[in-house]
Amino acid sequence: MALPNRIDNWSSTARIVTGTVSDPSNAVVAGAKVTLVSTTTRLTRSVATASAGEYAITNLKPDTYSLIIEHPDFQKCTRQVQVLVGSRNDVSAQLNVTSVSTTLEVAASGETATVNTETQTRNRLLTFPR
Repeated sequence: MALPNRIDNWSSTARIVTGTVSDPSNAVVAGAKVTLVSTTTRLTRSVATASAGEYAITNLKPDTYSLIIEHPDFQKCTRQVQVLVGSRNDVSAQLNVTSVSTTLEVAASGETATVNTETQTRNRLLTFPR
């Protein structure tokens, strides 16, 4: 008596995590790194968001995953997602802008200049020898 071929019960059904990444103004974020990390095996899968801010990670084993979304201009976003047999999980995210700071350093060299802060004109201070 021949035994039928055994097929994993999750091998042919959809197990997918998809989503769209946007910013606070709902503009899409292209080029964000989306990483899925299995909480039991620590195996990872990474993709980048497309020009429309969308991503898809397919053929996943049923498990609980940490979803990490990163982009240099935004704060990192982390979510938990449960992938079940046959599940299609939409995990869209809105990333917050990182704080931006600018430092301007002004150094005088040789000649001293003054700036009129009321009319935005520049004047030079002339010094004559005595």
